[in-house]
Amino acid sequence: MKKKIIGIVAVVAVSALTLSSLVVVDETEVALPVRFGRISGGPMGPGLNLIAPRPIGSVFRIDRRKLLLRIPPTEFLTVDKKNLLLDLAAVYRVEDPELFLQRVRDTAGAESRLTDLSIAALGAIAGRSPSESFFSAEPGKVKLPELSEEVRQRVQEAALGFGIRVETAWITQVHFPYQNREAIVSRMRAERDRIARRLRSEGEEAAQKIEAEAEQAKRLLLAEAARDAEISRGKGDADAARLYAQAYRLDPKLYEFIRTLHAYEKMAGPGTTVFLDSDGPVMKLLTRGPGAEAPQR
Repeated sequence: MKKKIIGIVAVVAVSALTLSSLVVVDETEVALPVRFGRISGGPMGPGLNLIAPRPIGSVFRIDRRKLLLRIPPTEFLTVDKKNLLLDLAAVYRVEDPELFLQRVRDTAGAESRLTDLSIAALGAIAGRSPSESFFSAEPGKVKLPELSEEVRQRVQEAALGFGIRVETAWITQVHFPYQNREAIVSRMRAERDRIARRLRSEGEEAAQKIEAEAEQAKRLLLAEAARDAEISRGKGDADAARLYAQAYRLDPKLYEFIRTLHAYEKMAGPGTTVFLDSDGPVMKLLTRGPGAEAPQR
């Protein structure tokens, strides 16, 4: 009976030891076997792995995925003495699990180190950069992508000593300290008003120039039109005089008759009553025709 109980106890003990020696590693993590608090082997692959039974052995798990770190808004002073609040985000991953375990132990420690490094890098870059590199109304002056890459490189140099690879970093937002915000907004409004006045003045100057050029072109066209009209009128008068002269030479009496009719037509308008002498030249012209002589009394 005692042998049977001892056998059962032995089986249970072996089963417990075996179960405590089995470790399941997820594919999203890296696991390192630890024996008496020290790393006893290389990284274990995903799936079921065997380690030293507890409490002799254990396992240290590290997330192998890319992780996002958000740096809280921190105030910095630029080279032109402007206070700015900068937000930074960074993506990192564990590149060397053994070095990571030796230097920072866990994700919380790693992010604490990365936060300190990022703030130091931002302070160094802001201290030698003008405020226009972070915010400006003029295109081409803002250098946020370049500054963000420089921050990443600075942090990466130090993070390699912790077994961490910083994949990317970028400055997400640029703020003004609350106590300076009103003064900065007032200066920005004044600057916008100055630019608006300058543009409005330039527009009015251009409009006046265009109006003057249009007025000059108008006067030139009118002068040329008047000149051409006078030339045409002179040619017309000359042609009329020539035609009159030719008509007069062909039949002077007919010409005189037509001219007299035109004269009376202009003189006697609609509703006008004219009394003519029966022996006058007009009656002779109307009753007897051109060249008729007055009757003898």
